Amino acid sequence: MRIQRNGFAWSSWAAPEIMTSSPRMPSAAKLSEIAKQHGLVGTKAQALEDWIRQIARILQTDALEPALPPGQVRAGRLDRLRRIEKGLETIAALVEPSDDGIRRLLRRIWADDVGRWLSTHAVEEGGGIGLPANVSSRTLETRQATSRAGAYRAMELAMASRRAAAAADAGEHLVAAFASCLGNGLTQYLALQRMNTGGRPADRYRKFLIQQLLAIFPDLFDAMPTTTSTGRFVRLCMDVADAIGIDSTGLEKAAQREMMKAKRTTASS
Repeated sequence: MRIQRNGFAWSSWAAPEIMTSSPRMPSAAKLSEIAKQHGLVGTKAQALEDWIRQIARILQTDALEPALPPGQVRAGRLDRLRRIEKGLETIAALVEPSDDGIRRLLRRIWADDVGRWLSTHAVEEGGGIGLPANVSSRTLETRQATSRAGAYRAMELAMASRRAAAAADAGEHLVAAFASCLGNGLTQYLALQRMNTGGRPADRYRKFLIQQLLAIFPDLFDAMPTTTSTGRFVRLCMDVADAIGIDSTGLEKAAQREMMKAKRTTASS
């Protein structure tokens, strides 16, 4: 199951100074606990955990970034980010050609680079490709494996060759998926910036969290969220807000407002 267009998982990062403030990056144990509490397992649990990490990362980025004064400086920076976002969308669209000749050409050109630069997890998730993770005893006995660098270097070389082989069959798709992955993050960040019309940061952080969970909820639970204050969607919002460290005061009513707004938008489209 692929909730995000890109299919890539987002790795956790958090500088020590932001772990002690709000918002924060939830631990892997906490994310697993949330997924379990809401009855999610396997790929759906992983999709929710990845999505929460991305929400936390966007909020952390906003909290860490010095506030820009309104005017040309802010407008110029946001315009540049929007152009980068559109550029990544263009790359994603262009590198998946319908022409078989171009597809073969791109795969041959990019195979080694994709194998070297993308992780095994990225190749598997982005391309829906399963790669064998075992390495032979011969690999572990090579000079590189027994050197000071340790066995990891030799194992990584073996895996890189497997990723390159996978890229030879789907290189253009993996590059498009990676471009989409990068673009999605910018899209989310820009969505948060559009909410920055004054007021407390906690209010727009809460609104952003609700909107992002609304986007993924139907795919996770095969159902639309309900507006009841004790429903699954509101409980999920509360759990995620607590994990990230967002003030949840008034979250139930805020979630109901966003759900009603989403329904009106859907009905009018």
